[in-house]
Amino acid sequence: MMNTGLIIRRLRESESLSQAELAASLGITRVYLSQLENGKKQGSLDVLREIAGRFDVPLSLLLAWNESNDESKVYRDLKILFSQLLEAKIKNARTAS
Repeated sequence: MMNTGLIIRRLRESESLSQAELAASLGITRVYLSQLENGKKQGSLDVLREIAGRFDVPLSLLLAWNESNDESKVYRDLKILFSQLLEAKIKNARTAS
């Protein structure tokens, strides 16, 4: 089952950001971000809102991951999200060149 920390890590990696880079852009420490990604800390609503805004995803994506979710729906939604992120990244790269 996916958890919020893994979602954050995948979002970060989708933009090839280091933990230090993402943490700096969010105004949090790299250690705290690592703890979020590894499930050792639960992010505050403010931090999760910042992360969602940074990656232009709905806050509900980060809040809705719990054991009551249907796993097949979770994976389907994730696949769609990362597909859209990749398409947007490719489109932006083409526009920039």
